[in-house]
Amino acid sequence: ECQEVAKASLSLLSELKRAEEEDEESVEYVEDQWNAAVQDVAAVIQSKEAQLQLVTDYLRQTQAAKTSIQRLTAQLEAVKLSPEQSSSKEVEKLSSLQRDMEENQTVLGELFLIHTKLGPYLSRSERATAQIEQEGLQAEWEGLERAVQKTLYVTNIHSQETKGLLLELSGLQEQLETIGKTLEAQSPVGNQWNYKNVQHLMATDAEVRVAHQRYLHLQELAELLALSSRWEKETEDVQQGLCRVKDQLSQIEEVLSTQTQTSSNPTMEKITKVMRDGLVWAKQTESDMESRKKRVALLPEEVHRQLRELKKLQSEVISKQSQLEALVEEVTELLPQLDQTEEVPMVQSSLECLEELSKSTAEKLARAVREIESGLQTREKLSEQIADLDSWVVACLHREASRSLEGEARRPSDHDRWTRRSQETLAEAEKQTAVCEALLMKSKDISSELSITDNCLLYDKLTNLQEDIKTISSNEKANKQELQELIQTAESAKTNLVTIEKSLRQMLSDLNTCRFPITRDSLQALEPFKHRILEHKCQVDLLEPFIPQEKTKEFLSVISSLHSKMVALDMKAKDQERYLNMRQCVEDLKENVQEQVRQTKEDSRGLEERYKTYQILLVQFPLIKRLCDEVGLKLQTISPDLYPSQLNAEQQRLNQSKDSLNTWELAVRNNLSIMEWSLLKEVNFVSEQKATQAFLSKIQQERLQPPMLEPKEAAINKEYDRIMTLKKTVELRFRALDVLVQKRQGSKSQDLIDLKNTILSECDLQMENICQARESLRSYSSAVKHTVQFLKDAETSLLPPHGSAGPCSEQLEEAWQALASMEEQFKNHVDQLKTCVPQHPYLSPLDVARLQENILSQLLVRMSTLQAQIFVRLECLSRCSENYNKYMKCQDGIIQCVNRAENSLSQCVAHKVTCLADCSEQQLQLMALCEDVESLQRHLEELKEWCPQQGCRGSREVAVAAVWKRVSRLRRSTEKLMTRSKHRITEWSNITKSMDKAFAVLEQMEAELPDSIRVKASTEELQDLLHSWEQYQEELDCEHRALSALELRVARLLGVPAHLEQAPPTPLCQELQAMQRRYSSVKQRSKEGLEASRLEVEEREKVRKELQGVWVWLEAADSLLSEMELCSSPQEIQEVHVQLCTQKAVLQHIMDRLRMKYTDMYSLVPVEIKSQLQEVTQSLKQVEEKVSEAVERSGPVHRLGAKLSEIQVGLKSVQNKLEQRSPSVAKAKSTQKVSSVFGTTWMCGIPV
Repeated sequence: ECQEVAKASLSLLSELKRAEEEDEESVEYVEDQWNAAVQDVAAVIQSKEAQLQLVTDYLRQTQAAKTSIQRLTAQLEAVKLSPEQSSSKEVEKLSSLQRDMEENQTVLGELFLIHTKLGPYLSRSERATAQIEQEGLQAEWEGLERAVQKTLYVTNIHSQETKGLLLELSGLQEQLETIGKTLEAQSPVGNQWNYKNVQHLMATDAEVRVAHQRYLHLQELAELLALSSRWEKETEDVQQGLCRVKDQLSQIEEVLSTQTQTSSNPTMEKITKVMRDGLVWAKQTESDMESRKKRVALLPEEVHRQLRELKKLQSEVISKQSQLEALVEEVTELLPQLDQTEEVPMVQSSLECLEELSKSTAEKLARAVREIESGLQTREKLSEQIADLDSWVVACLHREASRSLEGEARRPSDHDRWTRRSQETLAEAEKQTAVCEALLMKSKDISSELSITDNCLLYDKLTNLQEDIKTISSNEKANKQELQELIQTAESAKTNLVTIEKSLRQMLSDLNTCRFPITRDSLQALEPFKHRILEHKCQVDLLEPFIPQEKTKEFLSVISSLHSKMVALDMKAKDQERYLNMRQCVEDLKENVQEQVRQTKEDSRGLEERYKTYQILLVQFPLIKRLCDEVGLKLQTISPDLYPSQLNAEQQRLNQSKDSLNTWELAVRNNLSIMEWSLLKEVNFVSEQKATQAFLSKIQQERLQPPMLEPKEAAINKEYDRIMTLKKTVELRFRALDVLVQKRQGSKSQDLIDLKNTILSECDLQMENICQARESLRSYSSAVKHTVQFLKDAETSLLPPHGSAGPCSEQLEEAWQALASMEEQFKNHVDQLKTCVPQHPYLSPLDVARLQENILSQLLVRMSTLQAQIFVRLECLSRCSENYNKYMKCQDGIIQCVNRAENSLSQCVAHKVTCLADCSEQQLQLMALCEDVESLQRHLEELKEWCPQQGCRGSREVAVAAVWKRVSRLRRSTEKLMTRSKHRITEWSNITKSMDKAFAVLEQMEAELPDSIRVKASTEELQDLLHSWEQYQEELDCEHRALSALELRVARLLGVPAHLEQAPPTPLCQELQAMQRRYSSVKQRSKEGLEASRLEVEEREKVRKELQGVWVWLEAADSLLSEMELCSSPQEIQEVHVQLCTQKAVLQHIMDRLRMKYTDMYSLVPVEIKSQLQEVTQSLKQVEEKVSEAVERSGPVHRLGAKLSEIQVGLKSVQNKLEQRSPSVAKAKSTQKVSSVFGTTWMCGIPV
């Protein structure tokens, strides 16, 4: 529409140009301006069309992206709801879907490119809305990618597990087929015993038992796989494979039962049965160990339990090896009872095979334990690294969640601090990304060891961490870019302000240098100033949010001043051009007069022609002088715009023109006087007097009537010139008549003289009246001009050509006040116009009334139009003010809601989650926060901008853009924390299950605590008890380490620092501490029981060895005494007697020690010790009798020496007892009492 108006105006100007050839230059100037306007409009239209195309492309591409996401989501849901026949085919389908997503990713790329191009043309709020929409689409796309990738990973794991299970079943089937064929091929004829057949059947039976064990294990795996499988055909295939294996096992077992051979030798049959069982156990143990080694749990506490089971199995293997050694010894003793030809080689080879198998199984088991321990270290390291990653992610998310509460960075120091923090976070994110990728590679390395559940759990954990790190990195990059943009905006605003200030100063300087003469041509050089002023106004409006308000007002004031100066220059240019035109007219007339005067001096011109020229010049001189006076008045009008030197120069120039005219007039008059004598010599005086009489009478009758002039200065000037010309003509006629009078010596008629004087007086009177009328009209015109200028100034003030400055709500009251002032002043101007209406007899009353009516009507129309425009603006301002109040009320409400949401999020983040209930409660809070943030987004979307004035809406757009950023950050934080809360609930649920399991295991360990040592137990029973205590201690250590691993896992989940010695006072930690105390108590009891059993075994072994030593001496003494009966010496008898007393003291010491020990235990001496003690005591009595007989035979002196030796030995024994330190006072008194009795007995010679 604007373009059509401009083109129509151009066509009108073209017609006007052809019609008015005189003012062609002005028309061309206006035409150039309209041409420039048409080009500007065309450029704007082209720009808007390009922007519209961008908007169209953006909407189309957005819809295409949404359609692609919906289509791909539907395809993924279809795959989940309608699974393929097998997981491998579903893997192919998901891979195809993943490739399809990669191909369709260009849709998002094109959308982001279009959004980047469209961004500069959008307002801040629109940019924020579009940015959130882009982030939403990006999040949906990435979520879909993760869903496809996760589904593909899980399906691939199921496919591999299923293939592995089917492959194992197939291998087991082939093995059973081979066994079956071998059994059929080697089927014995009859039931005659054959050692080769028996040996083969033993090996086959072991293989079948192992195959059955593998079948049970595969059946268990199949049941676990079926729980998470969605593919019925694969499940059926596995079940069919299991059924086939089961049938094969049944058939082979039937065949084995029919081929069983029995030896006629019972010893051989017993040995064969024991070896068969041992071989089956060894094979099954090896198979069990291999099965356990393949699967290692993910959690360290579960690996500890696996280690416990393996070590328990290792203990069983060690025990079986001991049993095997005993078996070998027993069988070796029984070999003489077997057939040396067939049975003995068969038994020996079987025992060797069993020993080798037991040894290899022990080695494999030890290697498996080492591998599991290595896997435990790997998982502990993996758990530690995952916990570190998770802690870093949580810290970053919490910092991002509380970032909005710290406020936006405004000062340069804040910019630097936030930039450094973003750079540090990005650098750390790169390191964490590398760690996470390494962990993913490590997870791939151990994926074959993990179950499907553990594989999925580890994959989800690592991919979630990877996505969290990626999100943190992208957020920090966005924050860094935002900070850089903020810094660049501040620097750009500063630079633009300096540029604008320089430009405004330069324009002010240029405008101030615009002095006389100011013309339209000189103003054309200033025409770009109008565009620059408008451009600077727009720039100041755009920069308003980033500069102080005082600076904004200063710039707007300067811009308004510049615009006023430009308008004033236009008015000055018109006045000065009018003056210059009038001055040029005087110059032209002056040159014309000068040319005419010169021409009168030429000889080629006749006397009469020169005479007429002189008369014409004398008529023109007064007219030119009047024009000079008009030029002087005009110069006086524009004199304020001239420098004093310029004013003096113009005045001198005008005075010179007047002086030249006066000089020329005097010369013309003189020349005319000289010329009149020659020209009028033949003229008749009487006839000339009559002609003059008639001319004057005619003038008096026709031309000296009072005129009725139009109230136009041109008409008045024309009438004035006519009267002036008439007067000069009369004077010239009388001048000629005077010359004739002087020449003829006659006299003029008195009537003629009176008529002449009357006419000249009338002319002077009319000229004076005309001047009065002109002055009256000029006063009225000046008042009209002032009124028109007032309306222009009012229009400029109330309808700013460059738009409003500042918020519309602030301008409303000022505009109302200005409107009231304008109406009052306009009324005063109108009243003044009514009082200064030109009232003169020479002015036509009708024309004056018509002029007054026309001017007043035009002024009133102009005033009404201006009022209407002002009322429209006031209505817009009022509507804008109302909208502003509603807008600010809504915005304040939104900001309050945002503050509450930020505070709630901060409190939610600050609250430490210590259990599943806390985590569930936090999830509910986050869900409520998500709903609040969605509500805030809807309210913000409804918060539309309405004002087209940049100065009014700029600050609001900046404010709402800041709110959008806060809401966007809130949305990202709440969504991410909500996702993590869901994962935390899963982790806390697993922790709760692990706690329940650990509690059950603890109770089981407490229930499995071995019985305390039984005093009457045999040594073999004590050995078994000691072994059970050792095995229990190992199991207890494993379970305790598992609990410690669980405690570490809980501590990591709680975010407890590793250096913290005391656990936080949470119920879960207190429960773990209580379990730790219970474990410590059980370990202490186990340690005491183990130590007591070990001490009892060691003490019994010591007693046995001591008694064995006494028994050996007694046998040697008995043999020596038998020899001494034949030939003995008193010294030898004395020596034997002393040794006997010593052994007697040793035996007494043993008996006292046993008596004291078992008396304190309120029990009797164990049977095996008591029987051995009785044997040694009985043998000691026999030897003692023999020694007594020998001493009796040796004489009284030797008897006395023997008695003395016996007393010395007894006293030494008492001394040794007394020197021993007792553990308690009661024990010491008991020992002292026993020693006293013992010493008295020895002193009295009472035998023990």
